[in-house]
Amino acid sequence: MEEQNEAVRTGASKLNFPMSRHNQSPSEAVDVVPNPIDWEKWKTNQIDLLAFAEVVKTEAKKLNIELEWGGDWKTFKDYPHWQRPKAKV
Repeated sequence: MEEQNEAVRTGASKLNFPMSRHNQSPSEAVDVVPNPIDWEKWKTNQIDLLAFAEVVKTEAKKLNIELEWGGDWKTFKDYPHWQRPKAKV
């Protein structure tokens, strides 16, 4: 709870606990980055995470797994964030 709310305070997340999809059980979202990652390099041109995202998207497509990437969001870019799409009703 504290970690999620701190992420909101620092601008790393938009949703307080327990509203984030990370906070569901089972979790509906994960944050994943390549290891190691050079965060200083990423801040200037995002090369590491963009290349990583393309690999993840390609492999998910091969396996017929639908994923949403926070780096594709229009208003709030969350490059480490991956989630399954919400069920279409």
